[in-house]
Amino acid sequence: MHEDIQDIRIIDGNIADVVCCPGGKEIEGQELSGDLNKTLSWRRSMIEEGMTGFISYKGDDPRGFIEYMPGETAPFPVYAPNDMFLMCYHWIGDEGNHLGEERRLLGLMIEDVMDKFDGIAAMAWNHDVHFPIELLRTYGFEIVEEVEYGALMWLPFTDDAESPSLIDVEFELIDSPQSGTLSVKQGYSSRCPYSIHNFNKVKGLIDEIGDDRIVYNSYQIDTREQALKYCIEPLNWDWLYLNGVKIDSLFTSKEELKKDFIKMLDELD
Repeated sequence: MHEDIQDIRIIDGNIADVVCCPGGKEIEGQELSGDLNKTLSWRRSMIEEGMTGFISYKGDDPRGFIEYMPGETAPFPVYAPNDMFLMCYHWIGDEGNHLGEERRLLGLMIEDVMDKFDGIAAMAWNHDVHFPIELLRTYGFEIVEEVEYGALMWLPFTDDAESPSLIDVEFELIDSPQSGTLSVKQGYSSRCPYSIHNFNKVKGLIDEIGDDRIVYNSYQIDTREQALKYCIEPLNWDWLYLNGVKIDSLFTSKEELKKDFIKMLDELD
């Protein structure tokens, strides 16, 4: 542990210090809509399901965290018997050095669980700075299954450990296509302030457009049961589809997103 950094076990009493919860440095100064306190309620429910981890303080300032929980209860469509599942980790600030601190957090997790579980299953992305595959590889994680945007990775602790795998989620993006309608289906989760904001952004946009040809359905992905039903992108719980066409909405402005809606409405029969 760095001399000026203190890592404290996550408990119900300090979850408000997670940097992406209300008041945290991750969302400081951002205009996000919706009830962001749901990020706290979600974490309390996950602690009851076995989630643990650490919050890292630089002095008295919460700057990072790492969360993980047993694969049997983790809200992802992943089969990971006797494994710990890495939920989320992040370090805010320290220009250009966040990956170094996040690597330290990963080491903290490994030390915490290696004598209690058969291995660690983890989500990783084809991204240089956010959950990068290469960062996990530095600790010996290997790719088990790849998807378009990332991979399920695994660090076994025993020679006879059973490898994790992705679980196919059978979900119809269009129940019964109807001529002249625009089916809007959105997945979201209370675990992330950006997902809460995105959910409210899409709902508000639909209300603003006010077109009765829009058929909107939303799917909350907070629990394992919900993930096994609606997590159609295996390692991603925030998604939007218009008539079965994937729309990148999470970090798209409301104005740009509106163009997608109007274009597809204009193309209806």
